[in-house]
Amino acid sequence: MSQGPIDFAVLRFPGNQFRGEIIPALERLVSTDVIQIIDLIFLMRKPDGTTIVLELSDLDDDQYAVWDSLVGSLSGFLSPEDATALAHLVEPGSSAAMIVYENSWASELASAIGRAGGELVLSERIPRVVIDELRTYGGASLAQH
Repeated sequence: MSQGPIDFAVLRFPGNQFRGEIIPALERLVSTDVIQIIDLIFLMRKPDGTTIVLELSDLDDDQYAVWDSLVGSLSGFLSPEDATALAHLVEPGSSAAMIVYENSWASELASAIGRAGGELVLSERIPRVVIDELRTYGGASLAQH
């Protein structure tokens, strides 16, 4: 079985302003097989800088039910130590979700490429700042970045 590329992201919510707006978007992505969430961990930094790490099993029953429906079986890729090591990305008084996900949409394409005797020789994420710059100034090429 072919697998799509796997990405890791840290989603920061300054001022602990996470209100759940990303959940419907994630639900759509998961239900349409665009992505598969492989692992998820939460991090909160108190105003004094103290770090609190929450795994899915640490959530209350209502919160757990929401996230559990999005995550198949957790891989264990992320640990509390990983979250603590990345706490510097989150300002005191803020929170973050750290997520590992498969780009499931690419599995079918990868299989087709393999069946055709092809191979992927380069795959790279283009930073948003580069895309914005190309759109704003035009004429420049990715090779220049």
